[in-house]
Amino acid sequence: MAKRQRRSKGDGAVYQNAKGIWTGYVTLGNAENGRPKRRYVYGKTSAEVREKLDKLRSDARSGLLCDPSRITIKQFLADWLETVARPSIKPSTYIRYERIVRLYIVPYLGGFQLTKLTPLHIQGLFVDMRKDGLSPSAQESAFVILRAALGTAVKWALVPRNVCAAVEKPKVPKKEFQVFSPEEAKRFLDAAKQDRYYALYVLALTMGIRQGELFGLTWRDLDLGKGTIRVQRTLADLNGTLEVGETKNKKQRGLLLPKVALEALRIHKAELLSEGIKSDLIFCDTQGGPIRRNNFSRRSFKPLLKKAKLPNIRFHDLRHTAATLLLGEQVQEKVIQEILGHSNIKVTMDLYAHFKTWMQRPAIDKMDAIFA
Repeated sequence: MAKRQRRSKGDGAVYQNAKGIWTGYVTLGNAENGRPKRRYVYGKTSAEVREKLDKLRSDARSGLLCDPSRITIKQFLADWLETVARPSIKPSTYIRYERIVRLYIVPYLGGFQLTKLTPLHIQGLFVDMRKDGLSPSAQESAFVILRAALGTAVKWALVPRNVCAAVEKPKVPKKEFQVFSPEEAKRFLDAAKQDRYYALYVLALTMGIRQGELFGLTWRDLDLGKGTIRVQRTLADLNGTLEVGETKNKKQRGLLLPKVALEALRIHKAELLSEGIKSDLIFCDTQGGPIRRNNFSRRSFKPLLKKAKLPNIRFHDLRHTAATLLLGEQVQEKVIQEILGHSNIKVTMDLYAHFKTWMQRPAIDKMDAIFA
């Protein structure tokens, strides 16, 4: 149950919601139906929330909050990002949102008044973005953020409706990704055998573990005796700052490892000890510290692709390779979903639908045998 603190009249309510996030609100008069109009703020501590409430009350006294017609899209999105988006999304997602707002939305729509925004303005945003050479993916991201932000504006009684509801979401072509064939995957691992991160590549290709999840693995997550590993965090590089966070979809998973991965991890552990490196992290740099994504790609992954004479794929494509190799061995899609940590089976099926033709090969070979 939410914990509320006592307050003096006009101070605004401050409490922890069901998710443990500190929440506060101030009442800014009444709507036409007589119900109170409230503005909410969020933070990690009650002190942070009270500081935001003080700013809200200051804005209200200046007349900015009481008269929505004076609020511009730029002002509203800055407020929304700080008070609504930041407390409820991952830091990496917040950085992406802030960048899209700053680079894409504000230059086109920032000067418009919130109450005068129309579906035509939103549609015009996408036209202008296309003229400037911005991708359908960038347009979709701008739409998703605007729709969420304007949904909040409706809740706050700043606008009567969400104009994004009358706009079609920009269509994004399905991403094509490259995968290794079984022979190419073996060639890559042969090239990586002398690399300090060989065990990491084995886990990526056999279990499809994401890069950030691999960087965040600790020795406490690994049980060599039982042959299992637990994936329960990710290490993200946020504008040069390393931060440990939850896995994608907040989905932890325990994995039973193949013998090739267990053997690689045993050798990796012995090599670290022989180098005198003592680190909680299974995969670390030469000083025992966390791996930085750019350094890893430049010094290890890309050179290995060149050494093995393989296509210049992304690291994430090793995860896709793992999934397609499992499909090729006719592993059930539900099992693949659990191994990869997808939120539901539809994600797995949608991603790898065009690779399912591999599974038809044994049946087709039998038909050839009958009619040859």
